Amino acid sequence: MYPFGDEVYAFAETGIIYKVNLETLETERKINFVNTIGIVTHTSHPHVINNGTVFNLALSFSKKGPVYHIVCFPNKARKDITDYSMFDKAFVLASVPVRKMFCPSYMHSFGITENYFVIIEQPLSITVPRMISTKLLKKPAHHLVQWHKNETVKQCY
Repeated sequence: MYPFGDEVYAFAETGIIYKVNLETLETERKINFVNTIGIVTHTSHPHVINNGTVFNLALSFSKKGPVYHIVCFPNKARKDITDYSMFDKAFVLASVPVRKMFCPSYMHSFGITENYFVIIEQPLSITVPRMISTKLLKKPAHHLVQWHKNETVKQCY
């Protein structure tokens, strides 16, 4: 659960988030980032900075393969009644290519400092061929991941 301005959203590591009514706990709105900004997954732990802007680490697929993105959700201007949603203004701030073409790292979180975003590409990866077969064969999600015990950790700033 994370605040986006004066609203609260439920996250998982998918390209979809849900707006939650804080009084009833009902789902009020579903936002599908696959359709809006082309990301297929994002971390469950976005960062909300002091001015209310939210950053998250996401993954998308391009013609050259999987790519990590830092996505910015600018804070909604409270005084501007035409400013509907920070999701309408979401944009990719920076991108980093995946080290192994068909094995993007499993990303649960990322770091942020005053000047940098810290992405740690770990040896636990999501294998794209397994992603396809898991979906087609309706297998549980744990079939997607693979541990590469001889791989090193790569840091991207």
